[in-house]
Amino acid sequence: MLRNVPEIRDNINENPYHSEIQNDLKNIIDGEKTNRTFSTARLRENVGRTCRKQEYLTGQQCDSLEFLEDLIESTHPDIKSLFQFKINRERKFGINDQESGCQICGVVPSNSEQNDMVLKLEFPTSQHLFESGMSLQHLVNEHFGIKCTEEENGLRCSNCCKHKTNDSHDIRLCKPQPFRTQEHITKHPRYLITQLMRFKQSQFGFEKINMLVKNSGVIRIQETEYELVSIINHEGTFNNGHYTALIKSKYWYHCDDIINRRVSDANV
Repeated sequence: MLRNVPEIRDNINENPYHSEIQNDLKNIIDGEKTNRTFSTARLRENVGRTCRKQEYLTGQQCDSLEFLEDLIESTHPDIKSLFQFKINRERKFGINDQESGCQICGVVPSNSEQNDMVLKLEFPTSQHLFESGMSLQHLVNEHFGIKCTEEENGLRCSNCCKHKTNDSHDIRLCKPQPFRTQEHITKHPRYLITQLMRFKQSQFGFEKINMLVKNSGVIRIQETEYELVSIINHEGTFNNGHYTALIKSKYWYHCDDIINRRVSDANV
């Protein structure tokens, strides 16, 4: 998938000795259209040593997105900057479906901002309404829409609630209040990685959500458009499975270990 990004290929060729991992990637690229082979086990082991993750060294199955993040983190800073974005999370208390400040002092909760590399998209609870599947754009819209949290899981006012530092403080001022949350991307990445959160906790463990997500081709986030160019597929359960990839060049290709074949847009 990373080989499908021109800027990454250029950077790897220009900075092959930035790290052992970058040198591994250079050897993979140099082996294209030749009879040379390169074991990706070495790349996996180097990522494991760099990130200090034993599971990469032992060969056990790992989450592909987690490995991808660790791999990108171990490359040249200019490569990482292609995927990094900044999220602003805005929170406000809500009374009778209206946004407001604290019910006691009127203070509005402060916003939070964080840098990230993967946009994690959860499936809506009303999945029964989408028996024929839903579009990727719909999941994106749901993520950036306003989310309401009721009082039982509410937010305490940071101005009123002082009981952690003052035992004599009136505990009534610490009552959780319903609130609303909305996220905005304040710094867009050149390439956006999204993850569909297909596993949910149930009484029987982690259960996979097998809902069909339709190819939107292009998604829009706050007037910024992204074209879909790569997909990682997971087949199997939470503990066992197999990864394949769909890569778009001029056409779409399905990559399954060493077997690569062209597929039609209808199968993406």
